[in-house]
Amino acid sequence: MITWLVRVVIEGNFNTFDHLKMLEEFISQEFWQPGIPILSDDKRLSFEGVNIDVIRQASLNHQKYEPQIGDGKVSIVMNSITDFARGRPF
Repeated sequence: MITWLVRVVIEGNFNTFDHLKMLEEFISQEFWQPGIPILSDDKRLSFEGVNIDVIRQASLNHQKYEPQIGDGKVSIVMNSITDFARGRPF
């Protein structure tokens, strides 16, 4: 049973290239096990310019590594309800 979580602070402008790099970095860590819960602090992350195509690509990023990510829970802290609505799909 997993009794701890990984906390990540994300800042800057959201883009799918950095999103993919972040996922790859998670799963390449020595401590990583599929299903570890993640607390993602996205209060300093900007979604300016994010559209449905970006959201679709981010979803594909997750699908690509789904077996390695596992079925753990992800909690997201956002700056606004609008940003949460944009970031929620992925």
